[in-house]
Formats: sequence, C-alpha cells, structure tokens
Amino acid sequence: MIIANPFIHRGPIRNAAYFCNRRQETSRTFELLRQAQSVSIVGPRRIGKTSLLFYLANSAVLEQYGLAPEQHCFIYVNCESCAALHQTELYELLLQEMGEALAEADIRLERKPASPANGSYRSLEQAVRTVARRQIRLVFLLDEFEALSANPHLDAQFFSGLRGLATRHQVAYVTVSTKLLLELTYAQTSVLSSPFFNFFAQIRLRPFARDEAELCLSDLAAKGGVTFTPATIDFLLELAGPHPFYLQLAAYHAFAYLSFGNTTLEQENRKQVRRRFLAEVEPHWTFTWNSLSSEDQKHLALLPLTQQTNLEAVERLRNVGVVLRVDNEIVFLSPTFREFISKQSVPSVRQAPPIILDTEQRVALLHGSPLSLTPTEFELLACLVTHAGQVVSHREIETQVWPGEYVEDPDRLKTVLKTLRRALGEAAGCIQNVRGIGYRFLKT
Repeated sequence: MIIANPFIHRGPIRNAAYFCNRRQETSRTFELLRQAQSVSIVGPRRIGKTSLLFYLANSAVLEQYGLAPEQHCFIYVNCESCAALHQTELYELLLQEMGEALAEADIRLERKPASPANGSYRSLEQAVRTVARRQIRLVFLLDEFEALSANPHLDAQFFSGLRGLATRHQVAYVTVSTKLLLELTYAQTSVLSSPFFNFFAQIRLRPFARDEAELCLSDLAAKGGVTFTPATIDFLLELAGPHPFYLQLAAYHAFAYLSFGNTTLEQENRKQVRRRFLAEVEPHWTFTWNSLSSEDQKHLALLPLTQQTNLEAVERLRNVGVVLRVDNEIVFLSPTFREFISKQSVPSVRQAPPIILDTEQRVALLHGSPLSLTPTEFELLACLVTHAGQVVSHREIETQVWPGEYVEDPDRLKTVLKTLRRALGEAAGCIQNVRGIGYRFLKT
C-alpha cells in the first residue's frame, strides 16, 4: 500500500524513523556524551545538522545506543533568536527550555527548578544543580550557534559561566555551526579567551558515502510502499549526488511519479523529475557558489588541476560539500552539479566542456587532463572556447591569435588548426568548420 511521500524536502527531519545513516557520527557523539564531553558538530548548510540534533534527542535512539532516557535530558535551543538577547534574557531562555524538556521527558523533581522569570546565572546554576542531584545528565543542543557569536551583549564571562556548569555539574553541550568554533567571528574578541571554546570534540558532517546514499533511498522509498530500482537510484545520484538534502529533493519528485503504480521512471518522467529538481536546487547551489571565495570558485572550476596542485583547497571544498573523495580521486558532488559549475563565470577561466582553460596560467584541460599545446594552439583554442556556440570569422580568429600581425594568409590558420585538432584527438569534432565564414566550437 502506498502512503505519504517519505522524502522530506522542507525543514529538518524530526521523526527518527525517517532519519538516514549518520551511524558513525551518532555513535561517536554518544560515546563522547557518556563522558560528559561537549561536542561541536560542523558542516555546511543543509547537510542535516539540525536533523541530527533531533535524532540524538530521541528516547528510542538513546536506548539503542545504550543510554538510559530517564537519566538524560536533551534540551534543544535554537540560537537564531539569540543574536540580540541580553545575558539575563538568555538565562531565562535556557531555564525555560530546560523546564519544557524535563516536562516532555516526564522527569519530575522533588524540588522545582527556578522560574524562567528569575533570569540570572545564579538561578540557572541552581536549576542545573537540582537536576544533577537526581543523577540526570543535562545536554544542551545549541543549534545555529553562529548567532551567539554575533551577539554583542555576550562576553567571555558569559561563556566561562557555561563552562562552569560543565565542570561542576557534568553538563554537556552540542553546538551546531557551519564553521569551527574558533573560526567564528565574535562580536567581542575577548570571547575567544574563554575556556568554553577549548573543550569541544569536533565532528564534521559531509555528504554520505555512495552505499549510505543508496541505502537511504531504498529504505525511505520502502517506507512509502514504493521500490526504487537500481536504475532509479543511479539516476537520482546523478542528479543530486550523495548530499542528504539534495537527495531528498530529487527523490521526493521521483517518488511522486512512482506512487501512481509505475515501477520504473520512464524517459519523460525523468525529464520532469530533473526539471523540477533543478528548479528547486539551483538557488541552493547558487548560494553555495556565491559563498565561496573567488579563489575557491576558481579551484572548483579547475577541480582536476586543483586536486593535483592544492590539497588545502581540495579540503576546503570537501568541507563545504561540493566535492567528494571517491577511490582516492576528488570528483564533483554530481554530474548535474558539474554542469551547473560549468555555467558559472570565473575570471581567467573559460569553460566549454570537454575543455576548460585557465588563461592566466595558460593551462588547457581536456576531460580533466592537461593538454600539451604550443602558445599559438592555446590562443586559437582560447578564442574558439571563449565564443563557444558562436561562429568566429577567419579574420576575428587571426586578429586574436596573431594580434598586430594580421596578414592575408589562410594557410597559416589552417596549419595551426590541424595541429590543434591532432592534440584534441577524439574531441577534435568539437571544432566545426563553417565553410567560407570561420569556425565554431561546440560544447558537449
């Protein structure tokens, strides 16, 4: 029987039954929390950080990993609303969230914690002490932690106070951010001197491994009463790659077609899924692209070259979830994402698959591999690639390839063109002769 679409593409996943994978990260987090060790979860936007927080707080998940729910209270705090709160207001918020979490977990205390209206560090510590005396571990889940770093009303003393709760009462914190804690820009530089920031263990979230992504797709589809064939799974991974959020987007639309009794996605269905997926995902890809530095945009566009020459840049790109390490090779998140990157404008880079040129370093890549070209062959290829899809006249080509040396010599261009085609090998067909006018470079 087919039920509601199990793929969630709006907001975080709150139902633990629909949370995919992250077994290693979950196991490591609970291992640290058993020791009252605080954890910093770091990863790019939409990688599933908030969903992981909700998953960690689920009582059934706690039991699965050997933690007694009645002895642990997970307190979720969305810090997005904390960017302008004063310290007393933050203490009130923490008290309120703690009280609600205790009530939801059905944990009753002989002595009630302080009222949230009594917003002070002293009232917060008294409340924490009351809970700790019952041998209950408190874990504060601080989502969107960047917002606290931008709060001008917080100083080193505030964060040192939070650290004090961990030291005296075994409170643990799980922060979520897109950057490492020490890389965040704090409103007050004195905040970084607080010992709060040097006792976190770091867990970084990246896209799934291929087998994890396949399992996620097949398991969730089965929950909805639909079977994704291997061909459908391959198609979805080609669109979205193993990125949790993008994969949910693509699978949501595929499920919608298959839920009407179809067993496979026909060609027309695939076109519709691809069209709908791109309409939703491209704003996210654009945001990610614009968030990269100009240097890393160039590194991404020239990825085959980057992985050979700049390992630090590769690691940065991995950390933002746009490239993957597969069998010791660095590849784009997905073929469809690669197409998106090929359409982006990057100074000194010309992209016309299968050719990519770095006109600054004068490097030409064919299918990701360097081409050995003479300076004149490079100029000719650069001229054609720059105007890919357009007919470039003989005179325009000669003016660019031999600036200031224009002569009426058709054989000179033909000779260079012949050697360039030889260097391109099977890709030589990309250069089309438009008889009597010029040449056109055809992208594949």
